Amino acid sequence: MSTVRRDQLLELQERVQEKWNRLQITSIDIPKETKEYERETANKERSKFLVTFPYPYMNGFLHLGHAFSLSKAEFAARYQHLCGKRSLFPFAFHCTGMPIQACADRLRKEIEAFGCPPLFPEDLQEQCEVATNASEQPQQQYSQLIRLILPSSPPWKILESLGVPCDLVPKFADPLYWLQYFPPYGIRDLKRLGVFVDWRRSFITTEANPFYDSFVRWQFWTLKERGKIKFGKRYTVYSPLDRQACADHDRASGEGAGPLEYIGVKLQLEEETVESHAVLKSLKRKPIFLIAATLRPETIYGVTNCWIASNGTYGVYEIIYQSDEWKDKPESEYFIMTPRAARNMAFQGFDGGEFGKPKEILQLTGEQLIGLSLKSPECSFEKIYILPMFNVSTQKGTGIVMSVPSDSPDDYRALLDLKEKAGLREKFHLKNEWVFPFEPVPVVDVPTFGDLSAKVACEKFHVRSQNDVDALKKAKDLVYLKGFYEGKLLKGPYAGELVQEAKAKIKGDLVSQKKAIVYCEPEFPVISRSGDECVVALVDQWYLDYGEPNWRELAKKCLSRMNTFGTETQRSFEFTFDWLHEWACSRSFGLGTKLPWDPQYVIESLSDSTIYMAYYTVAHLIQGEDNLDGKKPNPIGIKAEQMTPAVWNFIFLGENLSEEQWNECSIPKWKLELLRKEFCYWYPMDLRVSGKDLIGNHLTFCIYNHVALFNQENWPRAFRANGHMMINSEKMSKSTGNFLTLQEAIDKYSSDAVRFALADAGDGVEDANFQLKTADDAVLKLTALLAFVKEGCEQLEIMRTEAAETSSRFEDRVFLSEIRRTIRLCKEKYDEMLYREALKIGFFEFQEALGRYRKVVHADKSKSTMNDVNRELFLFYCQIQALVLCPVCPHTSEMIWEWIAKATQQNAEASILQSHWPTVEFEDESILAASRYLEDTLHRMRLQMMPKKSKKSNQQLKSPKSATIVVCVEPPYWQRKSVDLLRSVFNASSNEFEADIPKLISSCEDLKDNIKKVMSFVGMIRDKTKEQGAPALDLKLLFDEVDVLLQNRTYVMEELSLKSLLVIKSCDVVEETRKELISAARESLPTKPTFVFEYEEN
Repeated sequence: MSTVRRDQLLELQERVQEKWNRLQITSIDIPKETKEYERETANKERSKFLVTFPYPYMNGFLHLGHAFSLSKAEFAARYQHLCGKRSLFPFAFHCTGMPIQACADRLRKEIEAFGCPPLFPEDLQEQCEVATNASEQPQQQYSQLIRLILPSSPPWKILESLGVPCDLVPKFADPLYWLQYFPPYGIRDLKRLGVFVDWRRSFITTEANPFYDSFVRWQFWTLKERGKIKFGKRYTVYSPLDRQACADHDRASGEGAGPLEYIGVKLQLEEETVESHAVLKSLKRKPIFLIAATLRPETIYGVTNCWIASNGTYGVYEIIYQSDEWKDKPESEYFIMTPRAARNMAFQGFDGGEFGKPKEILQLTGEQLIGLSLKSPECSFEKIYILPMFNVSTQKGTGIVMSVPSDSPDDYRALLDLKEKAGLREKFHLKNEWVFPFEPVPVVDVPTFGDLSAKVACEKFHVRSQNDVDALKKAKDLVYLKGFYEGKLLKGPYAGELVQEAKAKIKGDLVSQKKAIVYCEPEFPVISRSGDECVVALVDQWYLDYGEPNWRELAKKCLSRMNTFGTETQRSFEFTFDWLHEWACSRSFGLGTKLPWDPQYVIESLSDSTIYMAYYTVAHLIQGEDNLDGKKPNPIGIKAEQMTPAVWNFIFLGENLSEEQWNECSIPKWKLELLRKEFCYWYPMDLRVSGKDLIGNHLTFCIYNHVALFNQENWPRAFRANGHMMINSEKMSKSTGNFLTLQEAIDKYSSDAVRFALADAGDGVEDANFQLKTADDAVLKLTALLAFVKEGCEQLEIMRTEAAETSSRFEDRVFLSEIRRTIRLCKEKYDEMLYREALKIGFFEFQEALGRYRKVVHADKSKSTMNDVNRELFLFYCQIQALVLCPVCPHTSEMIWEWIAKATQQNAEASILQSHWPTVEFEDESILAASRYLEDTLHRMRLQMMPKKSKKSNQQLKSPKSATIVVCVEPPYWQRKSVDLLRSVFNASSNEFEADIPKLISSCEDLKDNIKKVMSFVGMIRDKTKEQGAPALDLKLLFDEVDVLLQNRTYVMEELSLKSLLVIKSCDVVEETRKELISAARESLPTKPTFVFEYEEN
């Protein structure tokens, strides 16, 4: 990459940004005049545009991933501004949550343990790994200590790698210092990128900002008053180390995982089994249960045995009941399960007497459990046995599985393996009476599969062994899906009912009869920011009741009115609405706002960021520029303590204050009315741009909270979700080095080149690809464009002055229509937020059109004179190129605009952002079709002019000295007949042919002599008809071929280096004697003329 060119763009962007700052171009205010305000608020869709982007979390610098998502909002904001709207793009910084707190705590412990700066012992990790002779409990504690104090990437080293000066790193042990340090750098980098942000409205979250803190407290008071927030015990993903709920944004990994609910069926060991067991006999004084976790309690009637992992580790845990629910049961029981399950269960009321502390009595291997006899609730057999199964996981459920071979392909095949393979029984010392008496018990009747669906599915997918993992998965997925939606129960009190109706009833019966328990664990592993593996805990918590039917229906109504820019995004929201129920909105500690009615809790990070878009509408008045934490005096002179709930109610809900409330806040009425006017003007939010990963939480919560708090006219209008971004087709990763901060990218390529590559990276919800080569090429392309414009401005005086609209020159009229076409198509793509397409049309294709024009008028890059360029057309092109490129590359566009203004003696200080998107004037399609025809003819002539050898002398011939173009002005009969047939079976209303086209054509006797040509021609017409409809069936051309070729005769001769060129009609060749011309006349077709060349021999 040319550093000189890059530096030119970097210098240009600084100059342009200084100009924008002088003009305060991004400070967007509401109308000051009352009539103008009323007129614009009455027609908001045409007057204003509010676009927002999820504020980034401030535990580091912004990177290209942030830039990709926010670029969609940025391009939209600039485009809507050019369309004449008051376009507002505010931006803030999120600091709520555990990540900053956790990292600060780890840094503090790091400093305490290893000094400041810390000296990390190289062998600390090794000591943990080789301590094999130590007892397991101390070793586990030591491992945990290392994980807490010395994670794989210590905070000190992380901060140093980010470029934080060594002397500042210790300050990050205070979580509030993060709030002071990173947000200003975020503003710096975004300003360098040239974002169209009103920085007066920026702020940070948490109680460190008293204004935002007051706003969030008002939000939650209002939600609670409206019955949306409730309190009670709920299952939630929980960090034992942090001793609180671990929401998505508090996780190092496992985002999106929620509690997965199992039914833990209690399979009781028989007394005689316990008494005879070498290890368990000491526990015979209390009942012992194996807890089999299942998602399908309705199959309990078909249990034939119990599966365990033979090499798994299990434990016997004493469960002491403390709930009134269990007062009629023994004081305690013994549960057998994996240590992992016991850890989860201890946080759900099944502990050893202390919350979160499993009471392990002894450990067992799976092998020690094989052959023990059990009693299973509702079972058809008096007793069943514990057997080994290869596919039982100790990292899922309880490590104990009840076997239902009639309905589970895994169970069916594993039981069949034991019956068929004597060697397998011998390996595990299994007795025949443990295996052979047990046959599958029909439980569920599934249409097309019958009452032994597992057997049928295994045969269907050719499952030969329990090791056929892929085939078993297919069989299981099919059986479980059909069984749930279509299956009917055959046994139990709910026999005859559909499985999906009976499942909840059976679960309720088993739990109420103390034959089973409810057991939960995370859907998949979750690691908190503090480094520990999370569990599911049953804890008291404040939660948002998103599952409440009326609230959900309002959310669905809002979604139905919104533009989501695609069915995939729409379906993702609908899926989220279906599974979302309660959401814990509080935690015990971390950064944030305290619950106003229960200040021992802090509002979690996904719950305090759902309606802050409304806060943007007044933030510039109650905070103002360079006042992120709201501690400085604000433009309107209001203090945070004056922002009472009644004040917020007036601003956002329009509720008048009582005299007492006026006295309490002591804010002059005109100030509150001004704040109210700001909100009423800007709301509703017109567009929210975000990554698709936030559909399952933040974006859905945004909808729910808006419909709960605001009137329908203030519900959001559109959400646009995008995929993640890769760099050079690989996942962004700091560890692999495939990573760029925003600052690094701008320094390397310049702002406009980065923006260019971001726009080109992709649209839609699929993952996008930022190509470094594209950014590299953008530097060259943008500087080349600037050089051309500058050169043209210097040569304006020598250009042709003919009016472009009435020009007699073919190339002028073509280029004028190309410009108009670009305006129209770019507007369509920008309206649809298809920025890659807008860039393709507005830059790449537009540059190609310019290149063709420059070539015709001899102003291409190999020539320096522009005397044959149409001056009006040149200025029009520069103006339109600047405007259509402005949303993506505003610095380049601003410079072009300024140069044109100077060259035409207009106000060069005026910004392109003070102009408007050009009026769409439809292009002349006939002249564009003629231009395409001309270029296609030239291409075909070049191919035919490839050097050939003389048959007589075997010598290489020179290029042709002259050419004759033979034009067919009347379609041949076979073309006319083919089109007549197509027209006869074409349905204009459906835009489809109502016949088998190949069969129709083949059956026509008149076309058989030219059938190959006909079939190719018909295929072309059929494809055109799909795009254009009925007009494609009209063979009449929009232009005169001969006229086009004659107008451009000189251009064709120059391009092909011909000394002479003749254009004739095929119908005029009748009397000719040259065989070549007669043959050419026969072969020529409309839009496909033929050529005859004359060559010079060496």
